[in-house]
Parts: sequence; C-alpha cells; structure tokens
Amino acid sequence: MTNTQPTSTTPKEPERIIVFDTTLRDGEQAPGNTMFDWEKLEIADALTRAKVDIIESGFPASSRGDYVSVNHVANELANRYGTEMPIVAGLAMAKKEHIEVAARALEPAIRIGRGRIHTFIASSEIHADVKLRKTQEEILEMAKKAVKLAKSYTSDVEFSPEDASRTGIDFLLEITEAAAIAGATTINIPDTVGYAVPEEFGEMVRRVKERIGKYGVVISTHCHNDLGMAVANSLTGLMNGARQAEVAINGIGERAGNASLEQLVMGIRTRKDYYGGKKGVYTRFDNEFIGELSGLVSMAIGSWPSRNTPIVGENAFSHQAGIHQDGMSKGKNTYEIMDPKSVGWVGESYIAGKHSGKAGTIAVLKDLGYENGEHIEEIREKVKEIAVKQKCVFDNDIRKIVEAYGLRARKPIIKFDLDNVVYTRVVNPAIRMNLSWNEIEKMVPGQGNGPIHAAYSAIKEYVGNGIELLSFRINAVGSGEKAMAESRVTIKRNGRRYVSRGGHSDIVVAAISAYVNAINRSIVDVD
Repeated sequence: MTNTQPTSTTPKEPERIIVFDTTLRDGEQAPGNTMFDWEKLEIADALTRAKVDIIESGFPASSRGDYVSVNHVANELANRYGTEMPIVAGLAMAKKEHIEVAARALEPAIRIGRGRIHTFIASSEIHADVKLRKTQEEILEMAKKAVKLAKSYTSDVEFSPEDASRTGIDFLLEITEAAAIAGATTINIPDTVGYAVPEEFGEMVRRVKERIGKYGVVISTHCHNDLGMAVANSLTGLMNGARQAEVAINGIGERAGNASLEQLVMGIRTRKDYYGGKKGVYTRFDNEFIGELSGLVSMAIGSWPSRNTPIVGENAFSHQAGIHQDGMSKGKNTYEIMDPKSVGWVGESYIAGKHSGKAGTIAVLKDLGYENGEHIEEIREKVKEIAVKQKCVFDNDIRKIVEAYGLRARKPIIKFDLDNVVYTRVVNPAIRMNLSWNEIEKMVPGQGNGPIHAAYSAIKEYVGNGIELLSFRINAVGSGEKAMAESRVTIKRNGRRYVSRGGHSDIVVAAISAYVNAINRSIVDVD
C-alpha cells in the first residue's frame, strides 16, 4: 500500500503577505510631511490600483484634519471600488473616546466590511514608567477593554503593544495573548524606535507566534529605521511567522522612517528563489505602481528620496562608470538585478560623465536621438571636460557637442537659447525666450504665477500635443560661487513618461532647460 501522507520534504503552498501601508498615517506624522486632503485621496487611489491590502489613512482623534481625511478616504474608496477596496484602518489609543472617534471616521468602510480599528498602548517598562506612569496590570486591563470596545464597532481589530522591541518577553506574550482573547484579529509587533536587530526581532516574532498562533490571529511587523534595519527586521519577522508587514512609500515616517514598501515587496519578489522557495511567501502588490507612488508621495511632501535610495532613487538604475556601461550594453543582468520597468521606473539608464566609456557614450547618443556613431572618442573627451568643470552633464550640453560635429537628431528637436531668457518678477510674472523648432526660430512669451510657471505654460502652448508635468524639483550642485542649479522634471506625453535634467547658474534657466530636454526626449522616442 502506497503511503500518501505528506512528508517533511513536501513543498508547502506559498502564503500571501498582507501589505499594510501606513504612508498616510505614520508617514505623514514626520515633520514636514503634512499632506492635503486631496493628496491623501490621490495616494489612496493609487495604492488601491496597486492592490495594497490595507491603507492606514490616519489617526482620527489626533486632529480634525486627520478625522476628515480618514473619513474621506473611507468614503471615496467605498464609492469607487465597493467591497473591492482595500481595508481602511484608523489608529486609536487605548481610550474610549479615541476608539469612538475612529469608528465614526471609518463608518463608510466599516459599513461594507472594509474598516479596521487599530488600537495601541505602550508596553515597555520605559514607556510605562515615564510616559504612562501606569503598572503592567493597569496597561493590561486598558488593552483588553480597548480591544473589546473596538470589536463592538467592527469585526476587524488590530492591537499593537507600542515599543514591543524594548518590552520584556514575558509581558509581551501576556499582553498579546490577552488582546487575542479579547477579540483582536491582528497582533502587531512594533519596533517603535528602531532598536531591534534582525535575529532578535525574528526570535521575538517566533515566540509571539508560538504563544498566540492557536487563536488564529495574524501576526504583523511594524519596524522603524533608526539603525537602518527596518526592512531587514520586517523580512526576518516574516521568516518567523508574521504574515502582515506595515510599510510606507519611500520609507517615510517618524524620525528615520518606516520599513520601505518598495524595498520589502521587491526584496520578496527579486529573491523569490529564497523567500518563495524556502519561506514560501509572496505579496499581491503590483510593483509596476512603485514609481508612480513614489512620485506622488514625494510631490505631496516636497521631499524626494536620496539619489542612492534603493529602487526609487535617481541612481537606482543609472550607470556612469565605463565598465558598468559596457557590461550593460552586452547584457543588462550584468549590473541590474531588477527590470526597471517592473517598478515603473523612469529615468536615464546611461549617464554621461567623466567616467563614461565608449559603449555608454553611444547609448547616451542613441537615447537623445543620434544614430550616427562617428566621432565617439572626440565626443567622449568633450563630455569629460564638461563633467570636470560643472560636475553634471546635461542633454543640452551633449547636443551642443555632437551637433558641432555635424550629427543631427533623427527628428527635429526644440532648441533653446540658454543665454537669451528675459523674465520679470512683477505682479504678473512674464518671460520671453528664444526657441526654434523645424528650423523656425521664435521669441516665445509667457505669463504665470512665477517665471518658471510662465515659461512652462508658454512652451506647452508652443509645442502642444498634450504635455503633462508630473514632477518638478530643483537641487544645488556644488557650492560657493561655482554652484549650479540642477532641475529635474518628469513629463507625460503620448501616454509615456519622460524624465530629464537641466542645469544653469540661473534657477529659471535650469528649469526651462530640463523641461525642454524632457520634451525633446519625447520627440525622438520611437519605441
């Protein structure tokens, strides 16, 4: 008779990780990250399209503004998506009034079974003694009452023992079990101050799972990045039994931020040979929305990820070193472990600079619409000379070099005279600039809320064909008298996104240059 019982080597079915996004709550709490109500709605809608599982949209009792935004997100998503919407969560301290306010704010989502009350109370000794000034017995009782009250409003209740990573393990097990018995459906283990290290955090999650797994609750992680280990701690928690990860777009949040949504989901996806094989986990998050979400959040808070930020930074998929550019020209997997398109990334793959090689220079020229490979060595040397002088080399710099050698773009591009821009800062800011297209030169005037807005409005009218500005920013390059303004813009044209940079000692000219460069990339794009 054949033994049909599963053996220890029988592969288990992969388990889905619940992606809980707290960008609109913990992310917004950080200084400088305040968002308008309409911005929260826009981000929540994009998260919904990206198939995030849970959106923690705010802390209703903290302010009238948060109450309104939580209510608006719950109501708008319910109206647009019905029961297909993500679960919308609202945070509440373990206080009667906080839970009642959260329930009212979440009512549109609760009504269709898509609302969650997330209640918490500090559990560590330092928080109990210094902040709460309560005994463990009092904290335990408050936790149980809070969960029971939340449960009277919705069947979906999450409980967090704040500062879990600095809580004694015996009390942590006691309070999480009490919350599970009281009716919590998710138990979150927060590394509130980013104190934990992966091995320690994983063991903590394992112990909690071992203690309360019998109650059928979902174990969650919520890790901060004070020591740079938020994503590592979260992934280790998942390896030890957690099945929900609380994350934020661009990793924003209190102090050094939260575990990054994009790093966590792409870590699982990219290393599916490890997490999908040995650990058997996956997410349903659509990673192609990462670029859009990163841009939306960055624009909303006026702060962009640093250049070297994984996945969403400017340099994440950009290559300047000659050796790397040569390898990339032969096979992209030589230096890229992810397909940039898989995360909705838009940017320059090959950057012209003082380290560029022949292969990289050819690739840059092709991106700019120049098919002829003549004079590559001369062009490369000229590029390096500019890079040494001004650090960054921009599209207009390269075009000026190559056209001096007689090369022409495959399509007529817009030419912009950087040295002939006249603008005034008066009640109605106005600007005049020289543009030429199809060999026709024209002085283009414009008006707007400021000189940059005036210039962009004028150029858009001049070019036409539905240009949508998606993002705009200005950075300083260098220091002192030699400092330059570097502008970076992303536009949408003909259904595709294009990004480009421009630089000049004049901020307005730098901004115009970047905009024209981006439009020119859309003109020569034939893919």
